[in-house]
Amino acid sequence: MGATMGSVQLGATHGRQRQSGPIRPLWGSLGRVRWPAVDGRLSHTAGPSVMDPFDCPNCPADVAEHDMSSGILQYGFSPIQYVPVELLERIFMLSLPHGKSHLLINESTDPPMSLCCVCRSWRKVAFGLPGLWTSLFVDMDVIDVEKFKVLPYLFEQWCSRASHHPLDFTFKYDDRPRHNQTGDMLKTFITSQSHRLRHLDIDSPNFNWLIQPYFDMYGGVGASSDDKPWSTLQFPKLKSAIIRDAIDVCNERTTPLFPFAPCLERIRLDKVLFPVDSAHWLILPWGQLTHLILVKPLYSHLWHQIFSMCPNLRHGSFNITRGIMVANTQRVAFNHLVELMLALNYPVDPSILRIFDFPVLMTLKIATDDYYHDKRDYWSNAICRQFFEQVAPLRRLSLNGRWPLALLLEAAPHVVELDLSYHMIRGMSLSILHDQGGENSLIPNLKVLVVQLPVRSSKLEANEIADMIKSRMLMKSSR
Repeated sequence: MGATMGSVQLGATHGRQRQSGPIRPLWGSLGRVRWPAVDGRLSHTAGPSVMDPFDCPNCPADVAEHDMSSGILQYGFSPIQYVPVELLERIFMLSLPHGKSHLLINESTDPPMSLCCVCRSWRKVAFGLPGLWTSLFVDMDVIDVEKFKVLPYLFEQWCSRASHHPLDFTFKYDDRPRHNQTGDMLKTFITSQSHRLRHLDIDSPNFNWLIQPYFDMYGGVGASSDDKPWSTLQFPKLKSAIIRDAIDVCNERTTPLFPFAPCLERIRLDKVLFPVDSAHWLILPWGQLTHLILVKPLYSHLWHQIFSMCPNLRHGSFNITRGIMVANTQRVAFNHLVELMLALNYPVDPSILRIFDFPVLMTLKIATDDYYHDKRDYWSNAICRQFFEQVAPLRRLSLNGRWPLALLLEAAPHVVELDLSYHMIRGMSLSILHDQGGENSLIPNLKVLVVQLPVRSSKLEANEIADMIKSRMLMKSSR
């Protein structure tokens, strides 16, 4: 009796043709193990006959003849068939790369498809393990046009193997000539599984067209009358989303991005184009968000609107440009915000934070591409006092650009980690971080200093950093 692994025969009986090749590394690693007899089909004999068949110097590839002469393998069953199913399932799940979606069409070199190509028993276990099929990546840029017709079938099969488990779906497309085809396909994928989506990552110019209200009136590009408009879709299990391409928010008309997503907490939007007057036209569950990243620059007054709608934020990242002055409004307390990153392309005005309170803020990262700062421009005594109160809890501070360094460090005495850019080192002297003759120095609890210097930095700058470190070390040792 012979057992097969895919199309490769692992065992042989008398008179069969000799088999070699792909089985060599498999049996070479398992041949020395004394496997227990299972129904008399697999057993090892004692003594010198228990050996690796590929250690035979006279016939290294003659597996069939060696099996018959030594009695190692009586019936030709592979040892991997005796690995318990529960153990195989655990191994299969651990083989999946963490945080990576799996291609719908690939060369079967990565899990889970590679696991299905080993043998029939492995394929059966893999197909019956829903956890292997909960993450899916469709990259339209690498799929031949000839395979477009089978994509819906493959997508349906993949999702059915995941049973009723939530799905992580990634879709990538940047080939403009196939705009209509991929648009219809993307809408079909999302609308058919919206109730199961847990994570959505879309990098496609088609997405903007799918969510527009005027687009819904016509049912979509090439869509039938039975298709659901985007505004009616529900995402009851969606927890996170990344939209990498442009979203044009309509003026005086709502743009329903995720109108019903009660579990949505994390979202990243790379290219949202808001109208000048208001950000409220974009329909999102702002109040329940814990993580929000907006990559494209926002007018400061639009940022005020959005930021005020997200009181439950824990992590926020924003790119802000000069906008309309905002009148005094009601204060908002961010009782959960621990990390805030702001990129500013104009001189920093700390008054943009004046209506916000950050009682638990631990990390503040601020970058600017404007290299001119004068304390007299924005840092009045009243603003300074308020800013000091807002950032007092800070433990980690990152500054990129030119800043009033002494002023900021004085505002955050509890900082233990400081990250400074090259422009900061060039524009300001680090002598303010030296031990001031036994007096209280700035940020006395500093433990980590990160300085971003270019390769061609001057010796003077390096020496200044070294002197500052020596001064801090002497200060610590004298205590």
